[in-house]
Amino acid sequence: MRELLLGPEKEALRKLHDSEERVKEISDALPAAFAKRGHNDPRLTRALRPSVEEAVTQSIRRQPQFLLTCWRRCWRRPSGARIAQAFEATLQTIRVMTSRTLSIQGLKWRLEAWRTGSPW
Repeated sequence: MRELLLGPEKEALRKLHDSEERVKEISDALPAAFAKRGHNDPRLTRALRPSVEEAVTQSIRRQPQFLLTCWRRCWRRPSGARIAQAFEATLQTIRVMTSRTLSIQGLKWRLEAWRTGSPW
């Protein structure tokens, strides 16, 4: 009779004292709790921020190459065109400077600047 009356309570107490059982129950409920509170409650963000920052910091220290890979993937597409444009502009400037310096006209300008003492 005692087992019938107190059996469910004993089982509930056993589950409370069993750390593996508590971890399982919490891990089952945690995703739903985060989904429900994450967007609406800034307290959750404030509570998790130190742990997440520390985890990211340690991860970067252990595998810095991973961060570089992620960064490259994030910025490759948007900035790739800008980098290509800047590179092309630099090449064009070098081409113009080279053609002016090594051409007959460029040599004349240099000689004239040297003769007059003015900057080329």
